[in-house]
Amino acid sequence: METTTYLRIAPEDLDDVLTKIEQAYSITLDTNELRQVETFGQLCEAVTEKIRLAEVADCTSQQAFYKLRQSLVDVLHIDRQTIRPTTELATLLPKKTRRAAVRQLESVMGFNLDMTMASPYVTIPAQVLLLVSIILLIKGNVPIYAGSGVLLGIGLFIAAIKFARHLTVQTVGELAEKLAREHYTKVRRDSCTVNKREIADQVKQLFSADLGLEPHELQPEAILV
Repeated sequence: METTTYLRIAPEDLDDVLTKIEQAYSITLDTNELRQVETFGQLCEAVTEKIRLAEVADCTSQQAFYKLRQSLVDVLHIDRQTIRPTTELATLLPKKTRRAAVRQLESVMGFNLDMTMASPYVTIPAQVLLLVSIILLIKGNVPIYAGSGVLLGIGLFIAAIKFARHLTVQTVGELAEKLAREHYTKVRRDSCTVNKREIADQVKQLFSADLGLEPHELQPEAILV
């Protein structure tokens, strides 16, 4: 007996993913049209129908890898033969020069890679310090220390974000896949073309990566709630 799958996505999280989809395919998803969308399959169909580009049967992930590889060669001045899908980004982009190298990569590629984040080893202690300090401040206990704790927690957050170097993906191949789903038209050889047979799978990967949903949950009949 088949059971209905409810994805149970928070509205704000769904809005964030829909915004990424619009940016990836240079489309606008009309609010009135989205009201008619109830299932994951219907959403994929709506996205596909919105794309008005020449259709070509080629692989976007492969093109994303080639574009990324060439950009890494241009920025790092290394032999392209040393860059494979399994190549570790931490090896190519050591922490000491990572932020500068990522900025150069973004300049060469023409868009934000969004591949680094603040280290959890800094943000988690900052969160704990901030929460405890706020509680102490509200209760009126040791206000001087509590106020200092709040300022220190905020300072740690700002520093962690400003100097973010923690990689969100580990290999060149993983980054290429990320770019293909988040910057679909920009990583293609011809940005005026699309392979519509890829769209449903690319949208599925985006939902899985951003919302933590398992791929097997993202069936066409799964209900978006």
